[in-house]
Amino acid sequence: MPQEAANQVNQVANVFDGDGGFTKNQIAEMLNAIGFIESKYETKVQRQGGPARSYWQVEPKTAADMLKQNLNAMKSGRSQLMGKKFEDLFKDKYSDVIGDKTALEYFASLNEDQLQKLLLEDGLFAAAMAAHKVVSTFDPYGSKEA
Repeated sequence: MPQEAANQVNQVANVFDGDGGFTKNQIAEMLNAIGFIESKYETKVQRQGGPARSYWQVEPKTAADMLKQNLNAMKSGRSQLMGKKFEDLFKDKYSDVIGDKTALEYFASLNEDQLQKLLLEDGLFAAAMAAHKVVSTFDPYGSKEA
């Protein structure tokens, strides 16, 4: 696993620590495994020309859906997984394009082509999308199928 990917996994594991019943160590372990299974950490482009990008092979459509769900939760005052720690991770990094929006609002405004490019170019964003998928889909106790 490249050091860059390991650093990204550790950062997002801290962001989602406690979400969905997962600890940061469980999140990191899952992301490490997903990256190995999906890409063997050798490519960030889906084989056979598919849309998925990053070591974790996140599809732009999946990222868009997760972003929109979190944005809708934020707008309606409900709890969201992409909250303060997510904002703290990305607000400064993208301050030149975010403007007076939140990072979540900015990312949710991107179309699927833009998200595909972002998933390819920003491993931290891709790892965050993969971690969100883990904590919102999987069972930390293994008592149900994902």
